[in-house]
Amino acid sequence: MQDFEQRLKIAKEKVLMMPEKELDKLIHKEYKKRLVAFNKADWYIGEVSPNEVGVWRRAGNLPLVWTNGSLVDTAEKVKKAISQNSKILVGRASHVVPNILKINVEKIQNEKYLLPIIFQGGTGTRGRKDLKANGRGY
Repeated sequence: MQDFEQRLKIAKEKVLMMPEKELDKLIHKEYKKRLVAFNKADWYIGEVSPNEVGVWRRAGNLPLVWTNGSLVDTAEKVKKAISQNSKILVGRASHVVPNILKINVEKIQNEKYLLPIIFQGGTGTRGRKDLKANGRGY
């Protein structure tokens, strides 16, 4: 936990000192479509239920069918895969999710720079028209 908090503090200091154009260059290298969506978005802090939102398509290299429902649906599938040490859980999610669970979740939830980005349904990079859940965003 201490290591995470230290690394987070260093990252925040570094990013907060960067001009917006420099941040845009970093995002543009890997996520060109997201940069456009981020710069077009109206940013505000809000609150939604995990049942009201979906996740990015194939978030963390999860199987597509795992990311077509609500955040709760996706979390249940990931939780089951972790408990069964499933070989289906590969890529980024296979190590990121267990590491997140080792950290004080309340601390993460109260850190404004770690709040999730939620786009209204049908907006963002291309929208998530294929979501089974008719929620407020993804």
